[in-house]
Amino acid sequence: MNKSIKKMKNRIKLLHKSHFIKPQMHWRILLKLFLTLSILLVGLSLYFQYKISTKEIKAEPESTESPALVNQSALQKVKDSFANKKQEKDKIISGSTLFKDPS
Repeated sequence: MNKSIKKMKNRIKLLHKSHFIKPQMHWRILLKLFLTLSILLVGLSLYFQYKISTKEIKAEPESTESPALVNQSALQKVKDSFANKKQEKDKIISGSTLFKDPS
């Protein structure tokens, strides 16, 4: 029993070798990677800035008209409906229309 535990410990130690962990090398790789990405992003932004300044790429939208968001005929019907309701209300308030008693 004791020998089997020692064998398992030795196997675990072999799997977890500390010589695979090299923090200096890993930091160097990360620094090179981020430096390369930063240089690429700066170069790309300068390229686009040049294209925009030489008017090869338009930075402004071409049309200044905004698309109609509301159906104009339906909006006009609603406005007319409210105008008719207001006229009816004004007639009732002024008393020009007399209502007959239904009884």
